[in-house]
Amino acid sequence: RNVAEAHLSVFIDEMMLPPKMVRYIVEGRVGNPEYEEQLMLLNKKIAFFGLEDTKASFSYNEMRPHLEMLVAKATQKVRDFLLDKIALLRRPNTNIQIIKENVLLRHKTLVEFLQDHSFTDFSEVRDDYIATISYLYNTLFRKYIVGTMALKEDVGTHGEL
Repeated sequence: RNVAEAHLSVFIDEMMLPPKMVRYIVEGRVGNPEYEEQLMLLNKKIAFFGLEDTKASFSYNEMRPHLEMLVAKATQKVRDFLLDKIALLRRPNTNIQIIKENVLLRHKTLVEFLQDHSFTDFSEVRDDYIATISYLYNTLFRKYIVGTMALKEDVGTHGEL
């Protein structure tokens, strides 16, 4: 009886969506480390809901819509956050390397979450990043070419010597 009670207790704990997690994902700020911890907890819940034994339970059908709504809200917030951070790269006189290292790379887990749970949003963020970086590198390279052409000295021709 104690063993069955322990298994049932673990199952209920895994099926339950903690109110703190739900509240933080819905109302919290995406850039905080606490938000990423709550997303990792949500990932564990999603993995548990993907198990065959879980799908066979009655509570799965009851909790699945709530989990799907929570995942949709989380992916929407993460998408908006990442698009805002990519927009920082488009500002004039921005140090691209610092933004990439200190802002985007620090939130790598958010990108992985988006890739795992909403590939369309991930594709949108990825395409926006690619377009932004391509434009920036193209602009910087053109400025470099113009600068090097201005430094070019014309060497005298055969008749001038």
